Amino acid sequence: MEDPHLLSGIQQNGLWAALPRKIVHIFSALIMIIILSVPYILFWPLLRLGGNWKSTTASWLAGNRSSTIKLARIELKTSGALATIAAALSLDRFALLFRVFSGQLSLIGSTPVSSDQAPENAPTGTLAYRPGVFSYAEAEEWPASGGDAAIVERFHLAHSSPLSDIGLVIKAFINRLQEKSTA
Repeated sequence: MEDPHLLSGIQQNGLWAALPRKIVHIFSALIMIIILSVPYILFWPLLRLGGNWKSTTASWLAGNRSSTIKLARIELKTSGALATIAAALSLDRFALLFRVFSGQLSLIGSTPVSSDQAPENAPTGTLAYRPGVFSYAEAEEWPASGGDAAIVERFHLAHSSPLSDIGLVIKAFINRLQEKSTA
């Protein structure tokens, strides 16, 4: 029996190879911003006034792993129907979509690693660490931390394509819808 994860090749992507991925991610993020802007504008003030929306800023490892980026960490208490809908629509990640335009985040990538923690989830060696708005692990319904999630993310970092990234973003978004509707 052959394991495609272990027997597959790994190659570094150059600048020109990464350009189609960045264009697809930027275009997809723009579409998501357009679609989610109305629910965000309607829900955010109500959730914040109701105490269900808490925002803090934290430092995360950047894509080059030698620097950090400051990102808002949103805690969304899903105690009411409005907060549950906002969580299902991933409105807690709405502000992160704008970071895709600057290249600080990918639309889909690795789970961002806090700069305070040892970068156990950040792949080392030949694989790049690419923090994302949505993670490969949540798209594949794996836990967001731990050894299995790191294996899933490393596999996708090595084998993803711009078109497969779109499918994984849709999958992550649907998984969040299903997760919040059953919670």
